[in-house]
Order: sequence, then structure tokens, then C-alpha cells
Amino acid sequence: MRIAFVTDPLDRLDPSIDTSVGLMHAAATRDAEVWVTQAHLLEAVHGRARALARRVRLAPSRPAGDHRWTVAKRWYTATEPQHVWLDEMAAVFMRTEPPVNQTYLTATLILDLIDPARTPVINDPRGLRACSEHLLGLRFRDLCPPTIVTADECTIQAFLAEHGVAVVKPADGFSGREVLRLDRHDPNLGSLIEISTRAGARAVVVQRFQCEVSAGNKRIFVVAGEPAGAVYRFPQEGDFRIGNPAAQAPVTARDREICARLAPTLRRHGIHLAGLDVIGAYLIDQRRCAPQGRRLARLDALRGPHRQRARHAGKEIGMTTAIICTAILAAMLLALGLNVSRMRGVTGKAGGSQFPNDPASGLFKAIRAHGNAAEYVPTLIVLFLLVGARSRAAVAIPLIAGATAARLVHAYGLLTSPSLAAPTRSRLVGAVGTYLFGIGLAVAAAFSL
Repeated sequence: MRIAFVTDPLDRLDPSIDTSVGLMHAAATRDAEVWVTQAHLLEAVHGRARALARRVRLAPSRPAGDHRWTVAKRWYTATEPQHVWLDEMAAVFMRTEPPVNQTYLTATLILDLIDPARTPVINDPRGLRACSEHLLGLRFRDLCPPTIVTADECTIQAFLAEHGVAVVKPADGFSGREVLRLDRHDPNLGSLIEISTRAGARAVVVQRFQCEVSAGNKRIFVVAGEPAGAVYRFPQEGDFRIGNPAAQAPVTARDREICARLAPTLRRHGIHLAGLDVIGAYLIDQRRCAPQGRRLARLDALRGPHRQRARHAGKEIGMTTAIICTAILAAMLLALGLNVSRMRGVTGKAGGSQFPNDPASGLFKAIRAHGNAAEYVPTLIVLFLLVGARSRAAVAIPLIAGATAARLVHAYGLLTSPSLAAPTRSRLVGAVGTYLFGIGLAVAAAFSL
């Protein structure tokens, strides 16, 4: 399986946070070949989309404990460029950041030549052209702060007279470039408006300044219309503009409301991966590329709507199995303890020893069954919960169920054996099963990191 990525130059990406790099790792972990090209290297030949691309191999990386990943200094190696047909790929990810210039538009038109039924293009090139990052939110007036789009100085002055402070940015702007803060009392206001609108020749987006930005601009990562996570970004020191991600952020009820409102529009336009910028309770922008937030994207990026729901459902089943089997083993351990107490009473009434050494004694067997379970059950329970929460259901369920069955069989064998002096088949099966499934659970837990 081969997956192509249309990105900015690799040397310009920050592999510790970049979503595109996270997508590449997600593809590589699924045994896919990663091929990388750039927008200006796409071409149309005989009615088919082709690219001059390089196969990229990624160095191992690991979570750094926050929103970043720890990566090697030389984080990739690449082959010499060669021509590849994009419709022969398993998928094509269009990850080039704005500006939406002629090179970008031409690339999307070339990607239109790919039959999406054969090779999915993510995001849909038609949706990339239709969904402006700064203007899509205008369709949801109640979700956004007061906003105007204009090239007229008088309109901007009137807006400032009402709201006092505003942020102005080019309608096709990106990465914080040419973003200015306007204050109606600023003596340079006229010059700033003239610069931003290029003397009335260019429309700009003007939004009321949100004081809540000091608490963080939240970027919500949306996969197939659903929030997958979020990160906080804060104004840079000495600059009101937003910097790189600084910390993971919670997804609130208001965030989910915003995502739910935009989801039908995003799905209709084939925008499967997006980033929504939110300050306080308001939607500020919609990012079709969402380049920053690799930790989240690596887990969720390659899921279509059905695959994402299937994976969530699978993990829920795995965790449910872990909880049920934890309850079974906990109940068994308590029952074995209760049985020891019962057997002590029976033995005491019969005048027997409370510290038997006869392998055929009922109390001896009860003590051994409880003691053996107490040795293994706590460790197994911890492994159940780790593997159930972090591993695929296909891995978690057989291991958890098998270990549970092994412990039940072993306890049954101890209690029903005529004497513990000689091994029985059920005890042997239970012991071997405990070791095999226990080792399997430990390995699965280690590889779930």
C-alpha cells in the first residue's frame, strides 16, 4: 500500500508537532509506503494526475509527555524523486498550507482528475476551494464574534466605533501574516487601514478583538466532523498574534456544539480533517490543513467516518471486556477468601488444625486456591485495564478472556482435586494459561505505548 502526501518542503516542517508528519507516521505504522511531493510538482499527463515524488522513511519517534513528540535530528530519509501516478495510490493527502495562490489552485484542479471511488483525496480538492479558512464561519453568524469583510475604510471605522478594538487580516491570509490589531484611539489607525486594505483595493476580515485570547486560542482537531482533541496556543511575548501549540486543551460542551454545527458543511465538502480555532465561546477560523497538533493527528488521522467509529466501538468493547473480567476475578478472589473462612469454621468444629499440612485437607486446598489467586489476580487486573484501554479489541479481548478463563480453571482444579500432592489436568491448564496469557498481556501493554 502506498500513500502520497502533498506537503510543504519537509525541511520546513516541525516534526515534533506537525500534523502532516503525524499522518505519515500513522501511514507507516499501517505498513504503507510514504511518498511525499509538493504542489508545484503535480502534473496532468494524458488526463491523469502525476507527481514527482520521493519515498520517505521516518525515524522512530515517541511522545514527549505533552502535545509534542520527541524526534531524531535527522527525522527522515528520502529516495531520489521519481514520477508516480497518484490514482495508483491508496490515498492522497493534500497538506499544503495556504496561501491559496495559483500554484495551490492548480494543484487542486489536477487532483480533481483522481477518481475518489478508487483513490480518496483528503481533503476533497473541491472542498478546499469552496471552504475559505476565514470566511466559512460567516455562514454561522451566532458562532462567531462580530465580523465584517470589506475593503472600505469608512466601514472599518464604523465597526471600530462600535467595538473599540478589532483584529484585521487578509481574507486569504495565513500563519498570522499581515494580521494587525486596530484601536479606534490609535493615531496611526488610518495608515494601518490603508496598509491592510492596500488603499481600498483588497478586502480584509475585521473581527472584534476577544479579550479571552489571554486564556488561550484553542485549536480543535476535527476528524470526519467529530472533535478528536485540542491544543492551546497563546499570544507570543511582545506580540498579540498567536504562537505555536503550548499545551493540550479540553474539549468543552461549547466546542462540541460548534463542531456539530459545522460538521454537515465539512462533510458535504469532503473536509475530513480540519482545525477549528476558538477563543472563549466563539469560532474564529476554520483550518483545512491544521498543521500543528501531531500528537492528536497521529492517532486519528487515517480514519474515515466509518473506520473512526469502528475503532472507537472496538476500544469500547475491549474496555468493557476488561471491566467485566476484572469484576469476575475480583469476585472469584473474594469468594475464595470467603471459602477459606468457611472451611476454617468447619475444620474448627470438627477439631481439626487451622494450619493443615495434609494435601487432601479441604482447608489446605482452600488456602492454596486463595493464596495462588491472590498472587496473580492483582497483576492481571492492572494488565486488563491497560490493554483494554490502549490496545485494539482484536488483541485485548482474546488475551483478557483467556487469562480470566485460565484463573477460573486453575481455582476449580485446586478446589476439586482429591489431593494437591499430585498435579491434575485442570491445574496444569490453568497454570500454563496464566503464564501464556499473562506474558501476552504484558507484551500488548508495552506495545500500546
